[in-house]
Amino acid sequence: MSDRPEKRALDAIYRIQSDALALQHLVTEGLIPLVTSFFTLAGMIYFTAHLDASLALVALSICPILFFLSRYYRRRLRGRAREIKRLESSALAVVQEVLAALRVVKAFGQEGREEERLVCRSAEGVRARLRSRPAASSRHRG
Repeated sequence: MSDRPEKRALDAIYRIQSDALALQHLVTEGLIPLVTSFFTLAGMIYFTAHLDASLALVALSICPILFFLSRYYRRRLRGRAREIKRLESSALAVVQEVLAALRVVKAFGQEGREEERLVCRSAEGVRARLRSRPAASSRHRG
């Protein structure tokens, strides 16, 4: 983060807006599906054990492997998500800086430069988001 107070304020505004959406997303896309998945898993274990106990034991023995794999990939994805958030914050900061100093930008004829700066920062965020998608990353590996 820069030491300029304006940039810190703009970054804080972006983070507040972003975090409010993230909290909403957490509840609607995280908590509710988690509860639903828990009951689905419990039901599947119950019925599988009722049909064939050895099959249920094999299925449950795989669960720790899946748990550790998900933890490994979660760490990698969390780092990518933070980078994407930083890049998007940077792009929004450009917009807010230009809007705050619109008269100065127009007076010095810097619209083109500011537009190019915004497009560049936005493109970095889009590229980072595309790199973080599973389908895109598997295509680039091989």
